[in-house]
Amino acid sequence: MVFSFAISILESPIGDSEGCREKIEDRMATVYMCWEKLLEIQDPQVALHLVRLCASSCSLLYPFRTIPPHKNKPQAEEFDLEMRRVIENLHGGMPDSSWNCTTFPFHRSGIGLTSAAFLPDICYVASIHSIFPKTQVMLKDASYLCRCC
Repeated sequence: MVFSFAISILESPIGDSEGCREKIEDRMATVYMCWEKLLEIQDPQVALHLVRLCASSCSLLYPFRTIPPHKNKPQAEEFDLEMRRVIENLHGGMPDSSWNCTTFPFHRSGIGLTSAAFLPDICYVASIHSIFPKTQVMLKDASYLCRCC
């Protein structure tokens, strides 16, 4: 029997890949429930606006910043597929070329949805880069802990 292990520190899962996957999927389930409620809205423009502002890949940015990308890439791809299903239910089916345009910003004639599969690597590297100088100072100041004798 294989056990998964993940604890949360500051709402970020730390542990093996399976444990991190479970924590991310819990967060995704919350967004999915929101999407199901948005599908009940009669005005597709209002629903799309709410998806963009409240229930898009931005809800996964924090886990993407704090979990190594190899532990959350499959969930990001699943999130994109589910978001496409919701957008297609709001506006009818769309070909792949139109779907690709949804990730373009407004000034490029898109609707500004960000692909979740695009984010994990970028978010994690940005997070590591932002804390690197602080960790160097902390490690330098804590060097007395490593002295032997």
